[in-house]
Amino acid sequence: MQSNTSFVPFAWRPFGIMSCFCLFSLGFFFLQGCPNETTKTCSQDTDCPSGQICKQSRCEATSAGCSTDKDCPAEKQCVQQICKDKQPACQNNSTCKQGEVCLQGRCQPQLCTDDRSCPAGQRCQGGSCVSSESSEEITPNEKLPNDGGSEPIPESTSDTPPTETTSENTPDTTPVCVPNRNGIIERNELTFRIGAAISYTAAGTESAPVDVDLKGTQGTDGIVTWDFSKKFPDDSREIDEVLPYKGQWFEGDILDPIPEYTSILTRNYPLVGVILAAYRPTPDALQMLGWYSQEKDRAKVKYNQPVEILQFPLKLGDSWLNKPTAKGSFPKNLTLYSASEDYEFNVDAKGKAKLPAGTYDVLRLRMKFSQTQTLPAFASLSRITYFFIAECFGIVARVDSKLYESDENFTKASRLKRLSD
Repeated sequence: MQSNTSFVPFAWRPFGIMSCFCLFSLGFFFLQGCPNETTKTCSQDTDCPSGQICKQSRCEATSAGCSTDKDCPAEKQCVQQICKDKQPACQNNSTCKQGEVCLQGRCQPQLCTDDRSCPAGQRCQGGSCVSSESSEEITPNEKLPNDGGSEPIPESTSDTPPTETTSENTPDTTPVCVPNRNGIIERNELTFRIGAAISYTAAGTESAPVDVDLKGTQGTDGIVTWDFSKKFPDDSREIDEVLPYKGQWFEGDILDPIPEYTSILTRNYPLVGVILAAYRPTPDALQMLGWYSQEKDRAKVKYNQPVEILQFPLKLGDSWLNKPTAKGSFPKNLTLYSASEDYEFNVDAKGKAKLPAGTYDVLRLRMKFSQTQTLPAFASLSRITYFFIAECFGIVARVDSKLYESDENFTKASRLKRLSD
């Protein structure tokens, strides 16, 4: 079950499948697909040998599909149905970091706010989904707080998230994000917590796009619903994670402002492999500051000014424009890189997004991206991307157009990515 209190910015990837095109000297590989020379990387579990899963774009031996800690090796615990390293011991929530709760004596990510946030057969206990002891069946409409079929969550009467009480009757000061469905996403409704991991289902490529309906269906109540719940034959699982900036080989490259964390920008940049973007959240925005190869010294690119990819509070009708210049190098290839980019953002609609994981109240953020590259050679490209953002859950779906698309209501998507069930 994905966390509903942590935000992983998979959305902010202007390159995506256009990665090959950004290096014009390799642009001719674009229509044929990008070569992947990093044998240790992966984009989904099926890229890995039996008994391994794809984590941070690398195959890692672990026990996928665990339900309890007993299903994992002694040194690991079951988190989000994946075996991960054990967190520090704890006695109550106050001894854990923000965004974590104390469960079974260990600090673990807070994954739910009530039973409706959990999959069928599980219930919410202390902020995490655990196996239900009750034989009562949980229907799909009770899985999520935003599904429209369950009782609405009461609106908060305070700007401060509600607190919980532990079984020892000790007050719990861990912030709990509860969607109030007011159509506005505040800064405190998105948590950027290092270690957070969210599972998505993705389909489509530039050469084999998938059908999408961006107009949606308007109900009798006037609310528009975008249905992205359909399954595609080439659906694959992708996990996005918030990774630390501290300790990376490029730590210290950006000093003003200093990034706080990184996340995967693209998994298969030609001759480079995995690219990580550096981010810095502020009280009013989420900024992207540059991007780097995961492997040391393969690539590093910085922006001359922060790219504000989110502004808070986020509401219908908001719009803003970023026009940064990106400069850097690819040392192992002896290649200089320079490009000017335009990011045009507009919150153009609100409604509901129907996904494999459930139905969510969302704001739709449209990004029109264009790039003019001057080094190593002249090239230009453009793309339209839609992000569907829910209170507390963050980005629950993303739709990428094909390159050079001009129709805002395009029907063929080069990539469709949505929360997994």
